[in-house]
Amino acid sequence: MKLLASDFDGTLAFNNEIKESDIKKIKEFQEAGNLFGMSTGRNLEGILHVTDPYGIHLDFLVLASGSKLIGKNGQVLFDRPLNKDIVTRIYNATRCPKEYMFFTEQGAVVIHRTVSNRAFRLIEDISELEDVDYAFMAIKFMEGEEDQAQEAVDFINAHFSDEIIAYRNTINVDVVTKGCSKGKGVLMIAEHFNLNKEDIAVIGDSMNDVSMFDITDHAYSFDHIEPALKKHVNHFVGSVSECIDDLLRKEKEENHGDR
Repeated sequence: MKLLASDFDGTLAFNNEIKESDIKKIKEFQEAGNLFGMSTGRNLEGILHVTDPYGIHLDFLVLASGSKLIGKNGQVLFDRPLNKDIVTRIYNATRCPKEYMFFTEQGAVVIHRTVSNRAFRLIEDISELEDVDYAFMAIKFMEGEEDQAQEAVDFINAHFSDEIIAYRNTINVDVVTKGCSKGKGVLMIAEHFNLNKEDIAVIGDSMNDVSMFDITDHAYSFDHIEPALKKHVNHFVGSVSECIDDLLRKEKEENHGDR
């Protein structure tokens, strides 16, 4: 049995749409006795409202860059949210003229809305933020502002590394609890299913995927990714379906070799 952990945005989903060819291959992969799930910066609602209409069954979820893990049947395996105090301090220390988003399990609260979901609640000041747990916080930059986003990541990590870790997710900044990452999350999921590192495959496209690229020799991505990412990737494909085709081919060759 193999486990494939896929990033969501820019890897499986594009503007919240999923290719039919990828859906078909995911089902084929699972029917062959393997596990397929997401390793994403999104929260649970952000994934399920896209995947459920397509009828995609997820065997596991690594959410909010590894700060929440969900196994089969919705079992919560790990949960390390942020509190109001730390997200408030990060906001006050950075105060970029950008959109800030604070994600709960049910949705998000937004300051300086630009392009986010209009269903998210808009507040005018950080003092209006509720005293609840937050899966993660994000700062949204614009296309072409990767350098500014990386500067924000470096600043946040330099000043708050005792409590949190920030990742650049293409042009956005995601902030989660210290010690959490997609890579650690995928390893914990594999352990939950009694799988070895050799049984893990991952696919992604951004800097926040490096931690999961580095845990396996079955790290897949695309030719168009940033040059700095390519040294972390073992295999280049054109889609999730091509990744699965390659994994199924290798599995078939292994099975023939064992005879």
